[in-house]
Amino acid sequence: MQTDQITHAPRRFTLVAAAVATAALAAVACSSPTTTPKATHAVGFQVAARTPVASATSGAALQITSFKIVAGGASLGNGDQFGCVDCQGGAGGSDATGGSTTGAASKLVTVPLNGGATDFATEDVSVGTYSSAEISVVSPSSSTTGLDASWPSGATMQISGTYNGTTFTLPLTITGSFREALSPPVTVAGTAPAAIPVRVTLPVASWFVSNGATLDPTVAANRALIEANARAPFQALEGTAVAEQ
Repeated sequence: MQTDQITHAPRRFTLVAAAVATAALAAVACSSPTTTPKATHAVGFQVAARTPVASATSGAALQITSFKIVAGGASLGNGDQFGCVDCQGGAGGSDATGGSTTGAASKLVTVPLNGGATDFATEDVSVGTYSSAEISVVSPSSSTTGLDASWPSGATMQISGTYNGTTFTLPLTITGSFREALSPPVTVAGTAPAAIPVRVTLPVASWFVSNGATLDPTVAANRALIEANARAPFQALEGTAVAEQ
């Protein structure tokens, strides 16, 4: 009996010690970070507009004189993945790879109509190469900067101009994200300049065309077609991709 006790006791001790060691390793593994935060760099997103060009020989001259949008966030991405994962620092992040679309307040942006661009948002973007850019247009709120009492309630865009000399103002209630392929792709490096510029151009001119004919925005039925054309390239915002913004 004594021989059996002496023989089995070390075995019991070995099993217990192994269990304790396994538990200790598991605890260390759970408490250790599984990923290293990704380095980021600021990207300055700009927005431009492709607007109708007035023609001296055209019988129906459409001119856009003002284009304003309520800007939300912006991001870079590849394929259907946009946003920032495990980024270190910055104002926020989302559930994909690329740039942040959270943390920035919305603002009213007046888009240039002379072929230039204006600042839309500045976001922290993970180091890498990206083939697409995305900007978000959001509903205005009490914290939206740049709005005044004249802004149409609920409008996210407003286009003004003339058609055959008749003035019009067209408020739109479109929200969502607009994506544009970047050619060539944009590479974000840790040694990049203060803010890498990325331009996104909204195809405003195409919104006023149906079956090859220019739509008269002073006609109510045409306004519905113009809004439908403008809404088509925008995708619904996912989750909390932009703060309301």
